[in-house]
Amino acid sequence: RKWRGAAAVGSAESAHRAAGAMAVRPRAEGCVWGSRPRAEGGGPRARVQGSMLKTGKVGTKGKKQIFEENKETLKFYLRIILGANAIYGAVNLFLFYSSVTFWTWGLLAFALVVYSFSYRWMQGMAHPV
Repeated sequence: RKWRGAAAVGSAESAHRAAGAMAVRPRAEGCVWGSRPRAEGGGPRARVQGSMLKTGKVGTKGKKQIFEENKETLKFYLRIILGANAIYGAVNLFLFYSSVTFWTWGLLAFALVVYSFSYRWMQGMAHPV
């Protein structure tokens, strides 16, 4: 269907408008999302967004618990970074030693620098304000 204004071409509402009548929806107080006309920001997507509102308790975690979770996450990332680089270095050293060049170790060093800056950045975000 093609949309013109707020009504679809071929619908009963467009036939009503073509006859010269104005279709005006009253705006109710306490109007929920999705009950407004599409021209005013309503429509099917607004109904879905309005029904996805969370209910219940808000913010039950304390600052200390969040800080501890951040610390554990940083430990995990540090282990992953060091483990991945250790495996890469060991494979290159023991299996591909004859074909390893200066650029192999140079790129490993560059990756370690990028990882360290990323880790420091995450560490800075993990501290409570």
